[in-house]
Amino acid sequence: MTLSEFQKLFLESMTLSEGTLALYNVAFKNMLKVVGDLKIEQMTALHWEQYKRVRSSKVSPVTTNIELRSLKAAMNRAVDWKLLPSNPFYRQKLCMVPESVPTFFSVDDFERLIQAIRDLWFRRIAVFGVLTGMRRSEIVNLQWCDIDFSQKTIRIQSSGDFKTKAGKRRVIAVGETVIEVLAQIRPASVENTTYVFTLKGEKIKPVLLTKKLKRAVKKSKVENQRLHFHSLRHTFASWLAQKGTSIYEIQKLLGHTDIKTTQIYAHLLPNELHKTVNQLEGMVAPLY
Repeated sequence: MTLSEFQKLFLESMTLSEGTLALYNVAFKNMLKVVGDLKIEQMTALHWEQYKRVRSSKVSPVTTNIELRSLKAAMNRAVDWKLLPSNPFYRQKLCMVPESVPTFFSVDDFERLIQAIRDLWFRRIAVFGVLTGMRRSEIVNLQWCDIDFSQKTIRIQSSGDFKTKAGKRRVIAVGETVIEVLAQIRPASVENTTYVFTLKGEKIKPVLLTKKLKRAVKKSKVENQRLHFHSLRHTFASWLAQKGTSIYEIQKLLGHTDIKTTQIYAHLLPNELHKTVNQLEGMVAPLY
């Protein structure tokens, strides 16, 4: 089976969200450009390295790694389907990614952002996003049946045409402001209404949220013009870290599988770290 034939089989056989489908398409398309339409059993670790070299010269290491992970996952499925004896990309390393601080809104900048948003429906989504830390895909696919008003919790789980990241299900607690936002848009009956956030009665496309947030950032004239929709999620975690919330609690709320992913917010906890080590004061006499 050639790479292009496997691409067709894989994409037709898998139940994928619109965003994930686009991601796999990009990865396959670029691999075909780099190595040609080889038979999949001819794929080797060398082709992985060639892909890394070519793609990382055009896009960021993070983007390259996302594509590489997609290709590795696809090859794992080829092994499951007995199309390959083993995954040629199994032990291959990703691109080195320089450690960076996530971009997030200060309280003042977020207020300026909200003032720059004219559409009430989008203003509500921005507030909801920054106070829940939910991913863009999780927000647009949130259903009324996933909300428990009495317990003030939201269940984030896969549904018919939506799969959560890594297929994980989680339940998050939310505050009064989030409950108020939901109450404002809650229909009298949810029997004929599936999605929480809609536009003209239709499910909102994720790309629309991205575009509107970029426009709002530009209009608000905040200093950091690189802020984007995912920055709302970073802001949620960063504000919690600044308030002294433990990295482990933030990890659970964000739904990170690996604590290393959450560690990018640890630099915002210096005061709390001082409080922690100061608890040892007086337990050992100073040496003079």
